[in-house]
Amino acid sequence: MKVLYIGNYNDGTGWGNAAKANITALSMIEGVEVYPRSITFNGSYETKDETISLIEQKNGALVGTPDVCIQHTLPHLYAYDSRYKNIGVFYFEANSVPVEWIGQLNMMDELWVATFKNKEDAIKSGVTTPIKIVPIPLDTDKIIHLGRSGSLRIDRMQNKFNFGFVGEFVERKNLKALLRAFHAEFDPSEPVNLLIKTSGSTIEKLREYVNQVKAGLKIRNNYIEEIIVCGIMEEKDYYNLLNDLSCLVVPSRAEGWCIPAWEAMALQVPVISAEGTGITPHENELMKLVPSRVEPCFGALDTINFLQTADQTWNEIDVNELRKAMRKMCSTQPEKTDSSWHSLLSFKSVGSAMVSNIKNLLKGKNV
Repeated sequence: MKVLYIGNYNDGTGWGNAAKANITALSMIEGVEVYPRSITFNGSYETKDETISLIEQKNGALVGTPDVCIQHTLPHLYAYDSRYKNIGVFYFEANSVPVEWIGQLNMMDELWVATFKNKEDAIKSGVTTPIKIVPIPLDTDKIIHLGRSGSLRIDRMQNKFNFGFVGEFVERKNLKALLRAFHAEFDPSEPVNLLIKTSGSTIEKLREYVNQVKAGLKIRNNYIEEIIVCGIMEEKDYYNLLNDLSCLVVPSRAEGWCIPAWEAMALQVPVISAEGTGITPHENELMKLVPSRVEPCFGALDTINFLQTADQTWNEIDVNELRKAMRKMCSTQPEKTDSSWHSLLSFKSVGSAMVSNIKNLLKGKNV
């Protein structure tokens, strides 16, 4: 089976990392030849990932016609070729699909999304192409090995309950809600921390932002000072940092998936998130979902002009309920225990599911 896979796997973004993971998973299945072809949204043409580089070198140039072309990009960039089957991989981070995407989505032979919510919302939006749920695979063995191989030893994190945030500094990630909940709930005398690991900003700009939020609370003169980490980290340091968290908080208004949440849960770090955001394909013992309300999208100035507009909605987490969930998590301090659930997201498990989908598509089956 020859699979042409087009994606921005060199960009270093969440979307790019998802493409990289899918390519790796497919390449592990016997009888599958994967031909990665890179596109980019930020000028990152060079492949820095050793595994992907080896796949590119192993299979070389594609001779003849592939059996299937997987297009892991924005739907308005899809192209259809009748010589082979065409699969579109897409994620969207609102409660509906933009109308600008519907026509392109409906011309494909099959679509893959990561969560039940994305599938349900796409169908409600008028997408008629068959949709399959394909979670983004994780190298859970590597995450566990690196995460438990040592510690960054941030002194302030020792012997305290450490809440964490990992994500881009953008409106959709809703860092403000977390800052409001954390600083309204916890007094500086309590042994708790809030660590913010983000990209898309500098420490100075982020510090100015969080200080403005704290000033807006007007409940005390002094607040707990956040631990802020900006930029790209080495993998080992990043997973060490995740492993040192007591709880990851994902206050996002919408998610097509959330890689940091699943990385954290692979390390048995519990996660608090909002209901209705598409963060999870199924309930999980490590996932605590907090009530939210539907609101028009607002402030997403970092996206394409027709994405996350006020004609669409997303889910605003209830700050008071988030406070309660964080207090309960801190009070109970759950212990880390080994679990086998993450095997469902392993490269081989997800890769096998993808190949099964492709085989059914080639046979004309919609299973």
